[in-house]
Amino acid sequence: MSEAELTPDADGMIGLDVFQDFLIRVDPHARKMELSPLDGRDGSASCKDCMQAYRLGHLLLVGGEVSGHGEGYFILDTGSPYTLISRKLMPRSGRAEKMTGAQGDQAVALQSTPVALRLGARHLWGFEYATLDTDEISSNNGAAIAGAIGYSLLREVSLTVNYRAGLVKLRTPGRE
Repeated sequence: MSEAELTPDADGMIGLDVFQDFLIRVDPHARKMELSPLDGRDGSASCKDCMQAYRLGHLLLVGGEVSGHGEGYFILDTGSPYTLISRKLMPRSGRAEKMTGAQGDQAVALQSTPVALRLGARHLWGFEYATLDTDEISSNNGAAIAGAIGYSLLREVSLTVNYRAGLVKLRTPGRE
């Protein structure tokens, strides 16, 4: 809950940890979210092509590499409108804006230079992103954070999350 309006026209935000007892499948193209109970098992054996994710408090982190500039851990953030990349990995400047989110107000720079992001075996490109200083987010969470995977990227893929086992799968419709 927040006194600040985090997302226009939304009543609130629910973190992935609320669904830790379910396998979560989100298909933005079909406008569908499916929850399948894990029934006491973690389901890790049945997740082919999944990448390992790491839980940090209620956050889920996935490792990634940005256009060969560097790599790090990205917060899987389905509530963020943009994918966010640390200025340390993408030092170019862009159009400055302020974005309010669960981590508080952040000064971001919207970019127009194309970028590629490798998450596990997936190479993703053609999404909107912004750069920001991740030092405060890293300090607040006790780990080096390279950015956040937001809706600007996630709307192009089908996402499967097994929060309990720490597994994430991205599937690009039509490219499988």
